[in-house]
Amino acid sequence: MSSARFEAAELGRHWFDRPVAAICVAGALLTFAIMLFAGAEYGPREDEGRSALAITLRHYGVDAREMERSIAIPLEDAVSSLSGISEMVSVSEFGKVRLVLRFSGDSNNDYMYERVREAVQRVYEKLPTSVQRPELVSSSEGRGPVWVASVSSDRLNQLELGQLLERDLKPALEKLPGAGEVELSGSAPAQLLIELDQQILARLGSSAGIIAGVLASNDILAPLGRIETGSIQTRLLFDARYADPERLKSIRIPLAEGGSVRLGDIAKLTMVMREPDSLARLNGARAAVVAVMPAGHANLPLLSRAINQELDKFKQSGVSFIILSDTGDNVARSFSSTLQAALFGALAVAVAAWLLSGQNGRKSARLVAVLTVPFVLALAAASLVLFGFSLDRYILAGLSSGIGAAVDAAILGSERLRYCPNSSLARAEMKRLVPSLVAGAATTIVALLPLAGLDAISPGAGRTGVAIAAGTMWALFTAVALLPPLALIGGLPDKRGRSGKPETGKDGVWKRRLARLIHRGQARLARLTVQKPALIIIFSFFLSIGGVASLLLLPLDPTMAVEEDAVFAHVEFEPGAAIDSTDNRLAEWSSRLGAVPGILAVQTTARAGSGSGLIQFDAELLDRASVRQAARDTPVNGGFVWIQENDLAERSWELMVRGEDDAICRELARQAAEACGTIAFVSETILNFKDGPEDVILRPDRERLATFGFSFSQVGDELRRAIYGPVAYKRLEDGREYDVRVTMAHSEDQASLADVDTVLLASEAASIRISDLTRAVRERDVSRIQRRDRRRIAGITIRGTMIDPVKVNQAVQKALEAIVLPIGYYWEFDREALQGAQRLAGSLWYFLAAVLFIYMVLGIVSESLSLPLVILAALPPSLAVPAVLLLASGQSFNAAFACAFVAVAGLVVNAAVLGVEECQHQISLNSAGFSKGQKAGSMRHPAKAFYNVLRQRMPALLATCGTTVAGALPFLFLRDSGSSLVRSLAIVSASGVSASFVVSILLIPALAALWPRLFFRRNLHTQAGIGAE
Repeated sequence: MSSARFEAAELGRHWFDRPVAAICVAGALLTFAIMLFAGAEYGPREDEGRSALAITLRHYGVDAREMERSIAIPLEDAVSSLSGISEMVSVSEFGKVRLVLRFSGDSNNDYMYERVREAVQRVYEKLPTSVQRPELVSSSEGRGPVWVASVSSDRLNQLELGQLLERDLKPALEKLPGAGEVELSGSAPAQLLIELDQQILARLGSSAGIIAGVLASNDILAPLGRIETGSIQTRLLFDARYADPERLKSIRIPLAEGGSVRLGDIAKLTMVMREPDSLARLNGARAAVVAVMPAGHANLPLLSRAINQELDKFKQSGVSFIILSDTGDNVARSFSSTLQAALFGALAVAVAAWLLSGQNGRKSARLVAVLTVPFVLALAAASLVLFGFSLDRYILAGLSSGIGAAVDAAILGSERLRYCPNSSLARAEMKRLVPSLVAGAATTIVALLPLAGLDAISPGAGRTGVAIAAGTMWALFTAVALLPPLALIGGLPDKRGRSGKPETGKDGVWKRRLARLIHRGQARLARLTVQKPALIIIFSFFLSIGGVASLLLLPLDPTMAVEEDAVFAHVEFEPGAAIDSTDNRLAEWSSRLGAVPGILAVQTTARAGSGSGLIQFDAELLDRASVRQAARDTPVNGGFVWIQENDLAERSWELMVRGEDDAICRELARQAAEACGTIAFVSETILNFKDGPEDVILRPDRERLATFGFSFSQVGDELRRAIYGPVAYKRLEDGREYDVRVTMAHSEDQASLADVDTVLLASEAASIRISDLTRAVRERDVSRIQRRDRRRIAGITIRGTMIDPVKVNQAVQKALEAIVLPIGYYWEFDREALQGAQRLAGSLWYFLAAVLFIYMVLGIVSESLSLPLVILAALPPSLAVPAVLLLASGQSFNAAFACAFVAVAGLVVNAAVLGVEECQHQISLNSAGFSKGQKAGSMRHPAKAFYNVLRQRMPALLATCGTTVAGALPFLFLRDSGSSLVRSLAIVSASGVSASFVVSILLIPALAALWPRLFFRRNLHTQAGIGAE
């Protein structure tokens, strides 16, 4: 053991004389980094906190209230007993129930998925056979579709195309990594429709229900159990299926009076496309549309590429796709632009390091300082890949923004080593410098710790902080371990130049003139700090106050940037508007909107009573705000266009009321909309619900029903089969499943009220019309029922100018005071907006935590409680500059800026550390000692001392600040909306670090001139300090 220690010590002493070994170590590290990059994942992932599980069940022909009673509530009861579910929201509407589950952060999503699937399957097995199989998909809550395309084919008809989309394309896309729910518009799966002639049925004494039962019992595949033949166990199946739908015509239907009749003689069998839930158009022409939702934690660029690869298989079948929206491709382009900015930033840092690292001394030291930039960038990125990070734009921004500050260690090391004639002096210099480098790296890293808590309000903040920390640590390692042996390569040139003679000619004259100007400026600044230190301190104080006031005046903006390349619009029509009607009106609207210059395409989706539009635009000609305004200004016949997006000009908030009775909730919501409409900053209020159309209710004549021997259920079943034709059974054919529906033939495609009146019920005596046994009344009911955490809800959306959500909540609650709530009902203002605003306001505490961490590190290093306060005095005026700039430019204080201020705090402090260290050193040289109360006048030559401070430290300050600003500058030119955090970090970093340069050469010397006792301590470098001479 002692021999190993001796060898290690010897290696350490002679390491500075082993440049070949240092080159080999650097080469090995770079090789390992390249290997890691080969398997790295590039591009961002969806926020895992938005991950949710969506469950959809369909029961065609059933109204919203029955869907809630028979499906939604049993589903909620089944999954509510599972631990790990933080929230569940259900929506019940005509023929469909959708339940969205969010899991708590400590839950295993795969395990929870299996438990939920088992619970849903238990509920499904108890439901009628006409209920479609449950669809369980992972989703990213609050996300719209991330990929939308129009589908057409010149080889397939509408039915064949619909079958292809439902049977092949949709399952294929849902299986892709990162894909969530896949929605199809304008197409539907195939079904076998059996249309009966009710006159013939009445004459034969049969009914649609009897025929449906005969079909279901004859066209079956049933398991019979298992049999054993020797040692082999075999399944036994009873297969009574007909080979194809045409064979079904031969089924014999038994009659009540005896005998039977062929199905083909009394019915028409047709394979048709099921009536779609929605109709889609592209630029006014009918189309089928595919929309892909993301799963939680999906990598959107990878998902986009996987979708496009999957589409290539279908294009060979004659199917063509027009991509209308591809968020993954947009994110990939944003990542590419961020990568380019990062590379330009690294190049700018390298150039700045070359220009600012000094012209004299060893050229090898200068060259190594420049090469440190790509080396540290590569190793920092590789280390993040090793720990499972995806190289997204936040990682790139952190690496590039932090590399400028991180490479300061190499610049300072190069400055010390380039004049060392031998390795012994180099070791002595590095021994004095290393504590300073460690302290600088420590202050930068500890200041980044609070960013982990800010990741909730700005996804990516934590990754940006980790990237800056990784670059800082690798820069420290490079400066301490690899720089010294490499910087000592080559001899030490003569101070006067390569030839040993002073420079002559025009270049030499201009350099001497520039040097004299700089020295004169430094002398003036030194006199200013000595003669008027109070003026500098007062100005810095008021600048700090102005920065704080600017932050307080900036409106809080807790929303996230929108990355899609299209605008989604929702259109509401009158209750009960038929799909064909809404489709035609949306076609007219899209035609008018498509004529607006800059609008590339408009895809519409029509539903009963509502619709939506996807507006694709040219970002070079229009911005999102202009597109939204154009969509609202374009008239839609009998419709209302609603776009819920936030920007600097407008905001939207949600207010909901919870309770047991949905009718009471809706009435309270109407009163709330009227009350909130009177608030000054509110431009409009929108109801998030609407009453359904008038329903025709058939009430039975009980006495007549009893007279003819009909039961209520029999009448209801016959009516359902005559009007809608529910699913009789699910038929298996060629490995695919489709519905078989039995209904009555109608004169039109859709049944009318006249068809209802003519429905016949067969009795032993005669056939009776339904109209003779029932009485029709009209009533209005809700078309959609929403529940959250097992309670009904109704909500409104409040649209107004940009304002703090907390203030909006206060104004709303005041406006609601006049509304009396029944017992068990309560209001809930936009939960996400309030939480976002609270977390954003709480970012101040994260900033103070960063400052406290920096103070503690500086206190440990300096063994002083007062000196860290002097260093931290540079922080408020430095960060006040970006705060004032934000207010002057009309920006809002969003999560990205909050994270940027926290991240830049450590970078700003490093410049002050250099200034404080040099002031302390000069004060020690110019003062024999201090008695209590002595000030700058006690120094022998105060102006000369502070002049030396500027001469000694201005080059290093200019180099360290210049490299940081150079690394941030390329990110200022990013214009895509998804780069808000990256751009904000660059703005605050560039302006804050630039301000810290000025503060370090003015405020720090002014404090030293006014209170030199604060600086009169043992040199920082002699106490494992913050820097070295």
